Formats: sequence, structure tokens, C-alpha cells
Amino acid sequence: MDTGKETKKSSYPGFQTTLIDSLIPEISEDGINLNSSSEFDRLITHLELSFYNREALPIPSTNIIRILFTLASRSPDSNWTVSNNLSDDIPTSRQRIKPKSSFYEDSNGKGNLCDRSIKLIDKYIQELPNEKLYKNLTSFMNDFMESSGRRNRTKMPQKYEDVLVIMRQSPKKRMTSSECVTQSDIDDSDNADLDEVGDSEDDDDESGGTTHRDDFLMEQEINKYQNMPVENKYNFNDGTNQSGVNNPSVLFNRDDSPVPKPKWQGIKVYDESLLSNRLSPRLNDFDLWRLINFTFYCAGRRNIVFDSTYESCHMIYTAQAATIDKIFSIIEINLVKEFSKMFPDGKDDPYKWLFKQSLTRRMLAMDQISQNSTLFLSNLLKQLGYLRNNWYDRIAEYVFNGLVCKESPSSSKTESQLRIPTTCYEHERILLKKSFNKYKAETEKFAYYNDNIDSMKLRFKIINTVHYWSLAFDKVTRDGITRSERSNTNFLEPAVLIDEVAKKFMVIEYDYWVEFYYSSLMESSIPLNYRDILLVNLSSKLLHNLTGSRQWSFKLYPRDDKKHPDWRSSNFKLVLDWMKDRELYLSFIEDETYQSFAHFKELWKKYNFVLGWVFSFALRDVTEVGYDTLIKKEFLQSACKQMDILREQVYMQFIKNCKDGSNDLPFKLTITEANKLESEPRSWEKFTSIISNTLLN
Repeated sequence: MDTGKETKKSSYPGFQTTLIDSLIPEISEDGINLNSSSEFDRLITHLELSFYNREALPIPSTNIIRILFTLASRSPDSNWTVSNNLSDDIPTSRQRIKPKSSFYEDSNGKGNLCDRSIKLIDKYIQELPNEKLYKNLTSFMNDFMESSGRRNRTKMPQKYEDVLVIMRQSPKKRMTSSECVTQSDIDDSDNADLDEVGDSEDDDDESGGTTHRDDFLMEQEINKYQNMPVENKYNFNDGTNQSGVNNPSVLFNRDDSPVPKPKWQGIKVYDESLLSNRLSPRLNDFDLWRLINFTFYCAGRRNIVFDSTYESCHMIYTAQAATIDKIFSIIEINLVKEFSKMFPDGKDDPYKWLFKQSLTRRMLAMDQISQNSTLFLSNLLKQLGYLRNNWYDRIAEYVFNGLVCKESPSSSKTESQLRIPTTCYEHERILLKKSFNKYKAETEKFAYYNDNIDSMKLRFKIINTVHYWSLAFDKVTRDGITRSERSNTNFLEPAVLIDEVAKKFMVIEYDYWVEFYYSSLMESSIPLNYRDILLVNLSSKLLHNLTGSRQWSFKLYPRDDKKHPDWRSSNFKLVLDWMKDRELYLSFIEDETYQSFAHFKELWKKYNFVLGWVFSFALRDVTEVGYDTLIKKEFLQSACKQMDILREQVYMQFIKNCKDGSNDLPFKLTITEANKLESEPRSWEKFTSIISNTLLN
């Protein structure tokens, strides 16, 4: 009797999974366009209710996961269709269809499809590690893990490289350029329309080992095989059970007949491809990095209506940012999981083990990580281009898009001068163009919401994930903190990433610095100590960039109990030396390049914030072993009080200089302005307050 109950219980999730799949119509050879809000509501409602019985939770199939991520990434205003759906009796007029879809979402009292899908995805991620669920999520992620098969400058996925090797070794396939292609064909291929993200792409057309012509000839030969329905793995030989793969007459057939594609690629949602289809660089001139670029472009748009909640850019940003956040949650989980498999001796902290290994072993680990096709991030980074020296530069361009300092000349650009980057969906482009056409500077109104502030959590998450991956490429660090300058040969070490991120930080506003640092406290699969290491590395570079000091490198001593047993007290005393160095503060008020007092104040706040954070970090290290054994609390409070007074004196001196005109700055403060600045509350935290907050906690 008990066995029967167990059998019934174990078969229930499988039955539910089949039932969930049946809620989506069968995909025909020509594909299917899912455009019924009521059908999506039925699907999502069923999935939501399934969480009430977690012991028998049905695992959604990969197709259901693909649809959920697509719905999550679509803002409610983009869910219209021009196709007919008999079950809803939807007419073919876009003007009537769009309101009907949004009306259904607003009137059912359950919330819109986008928000509900995001919540569902988050719940499924919380269920990990569930092996079946992880397998299906991996299948979804593998939809867009491959590199483009059409761009000369992007390295081929491994399974296509195997084809290239075969063709290079076959005399019959050694064709001269005159037999196949002209120079104009190559030029046309090179000039394909690409997203403009900044000057980071200028060097992207360099080749490594082969010429443009060689790449083009090879790609022309295999382009007709690039959509073969093989598994999403980077080994061509893995597709042994797939039609045509082991048949040379099919593999090397020069006939340009169409190749069958996976059925899921025929699914459309509101007339547009699935998200994973759009993110595949092999199928589109688009990928996850370009989605990040577009999303943060939307975050950086000025809010031009009183209630920005209903602004197109804000709605698109909200949907896409939440979706990217979930994708990077999966990437984080995958990164930690695969690192544990690759370095089993590391137990719960692979890096702690790796940092103690020999240079030879660490070099081997670098190769393991960069070539591991099961690491999502390693695969995604390859989509940034063939040349590794461009990867971190481009990541910084994408991730910090939309952030413009008030003092930056680029902040004066008009709306018409800001080109819309490639959108994920065509409906998004239509919405943005319609919104921008309505823009009138004189009608601009105040908006309470700042998407850029909100976006700093996601920006931190992306940079933190890449930084965690990059730590394996620092061959000398023993604790993750970088102490050497960026190398001209090792382009994947964290020092290179930190250098690129610091460049961006120097031109963004102080408020974004604060939000970025506080985002380290958000939930993450990456341990908190490695999130702190990212900020330590970044702080070191920012302090150096802000002060230009020749005396201080702002590098902490190695946190190594064996080689440097007193590192805690040494680091704490080192930070105190930075804090009490009067010359560092004076360098700010002696600078004569400020265009306004606000310009000076912005840099002054940045320096004091970062210095305060490093002080707090060093103080936390000391308190872990009992601060009273290393330094007396009374002495520390007295020293910090003197340093607070020193900062105040320097700040007041600069106000006085600007009021008296005793410097050569192009501005002067009035008596009223000076009095206001002198009496206003200080925006930087006192060192004495940091002591109180840290020691009490």
C-alpha cells in the first residue's frame, strides 16, 4: 500500500509537467505565434499554483522556460499582435489588438505577464540545486552560448572549428580566393551594421593568426551548416545521433538547400521570436551583451513625464533588467558549481585553494577555465570578439552605458542626437520612436524615479561575476587583491578589468558610486568576501586616480596568515596613514582645473567615500580577531576625531579661497553662497561614526 502511494507521488510531477506542456499548442512545421493573453494567463496561473505543493513540484520543460523568459523580458506595452487568434477572437487591427491585450492583463487582478513571469523564474532559481530543473535551465542558456558564425572577427564555436580543420586538411576544399569571392564581398561583410557602444570597438577588426579573406572563405563554406540541429555543446563529435551529422555526403554537400532548424526556433510570442532565439549571435546580429547595452541605454534616458512608471524607456528597462538579473543569477550558480567540480580540493572555496598552488598549476587552471565549454560566462565572453584584449573594455562600455556625469560635456546632448541602439524586439523600437517623437524640451516635467540608481545593483552583479571569473587569471595574488599594474600580455587578469571599470567611474556621478558599493550586500551565489575583494581592488585604483599620489600606491598587504601573520594590524595602520596624510587632502584644493564648486565637491565626496569604505573594510578585518588586542579604542577614537577636524579645515579653506578669489579658478563664490556651503550638513561620513557603527555591529 505504501509502495503504491510512493509510486503515485513520484509520478505526479511528471504528469504535471506533461499537463503544463499541453497548455502550449503543438508547434507545427511552420512554427506557431502565441499571442493570447488568456492562454498565457492559464499557463502562468497553473505554474504559480504548483508551488503550493513543493514536494511534488513539476519541473517546466525547456520550452516553457523559454516562454517564461520571453514574457519576462517583454514590457506590457509591447505585447500586441497583428496576427489572428481564434480562441480570443482577436481582430487583425493593431490599434484594437494592443489595447485588448493590455486590458486583459490590467483587468484580471493578477498583475501583468511580465512581473508574474519574473516572480516565477525567481522561484524556480530558488529551487536550485534541483538537477532536472538545472538541466532544463542549462538547455535554455545553451540556446545563446554559441558565438556568431557570420562575423569574421568572432571566433567560431568549437563544433564549427572542427569542420574548419577537416576542410583545411582536405585538398579538394583548398580553394583560391579568386574561385570563391572578391575583395568587395569581403568588404561588404566587414561593414555589417553593428551597435555603436563607444570607441572600444575601433580595434575589433584585427585578426589573430588568419586573414579576413581566409576566415571569409571558410565561413562561406560552412554557413549552410550552421543551423544544423546539434546539441548546444562545443564539441562537434557529440552530435552522433543527429540526422546528417555523420553522413559526409550531407555534411559537405554544396547544395544550398535549407537545413531543418529546431522546432522551438519557430515559436513566436506576440509576433516576435523567443528571447533565447534573439540572444543567439549565430542567428542574429544581437546577443546578451547588446541586450545589456540597450537596457542600460533605456535606464539612462531622461524621464520626461511626471509619472515615469508609464514611460516607454522605464517600462522596457524594468522588464529587461529583471530578466538579465535572473540570467546572471543562473550564470553565478553555474560559475560556482563548475568551479567546485574543476577544483574539488578547494571544497567550499576553490580560490582559497588555488591561490596557494604553484605557478604551473595556476597556469593550468587558467587554461581550464578559459576553455571550459560548460562555463556559461566563458562562452559569453567569447562573443565579445576574437581578441581578448578587447573583452573588458567592451564590458565596461556596455555595463556603464547610460551613466553621464553632470559635469561631462556629453550630458548636453539633445534627445535627437542620442541614437537608439539595437533593440531586443522590434516592438520596443516602435515604442521608443513613438515616445521620442513626442519629446519636447519645453514640456519636460520632474520625475521621481531614477532608473540609473536602480540599475546599479545589476551593474554591480555583472561586474562582480566577471571579476570573480577573472581572479583565476591573476598568477601571483594570494588573496584575490591585485597588487601589480595591468599586464600587456595577460589580458584576462582582474587588474585589466578594474582599470577599465575605474575609467568609467571617474566620469559618473558620486551617487552612483555609493549605490554600486552598497549593492555588494545584495544576495548572490558569489561569497561576500569576494564581493568585498572586488571593491578593495576598485577602491585602490580609484584612490590612485583621484589623488595622483606618487607616495602611495593604495595597495593593502597580502591577507596571508602564513607569510604575513600580522597583516590585519599592518593593513589597518596603513589605511590610517592614508587618512591622516594632509598632503592628500590639500591636493584637492590646490587643483586649478575645476570649472565650478560643484565639480570640486563631486571629487571631494568621491575621495572621502572610498577612503571611508576602505577604512571600514580594514576595521572589520581587525574586529574579527578582537580589535582591542591590536589597537586601543580610546586611541583610535582620538585619532579619527583629529582626522575629521583636518578634513573640515581643508574643506573650509577651499570655500574661503573661492570666496576671496585667492586662487586662479574660473569661478568665485558670493558671500551668500559661501555661508550656505559652510553651514550645510556634510555629505561624507565621519571617521568616528564609522568606528561606532563597525564596533557596535
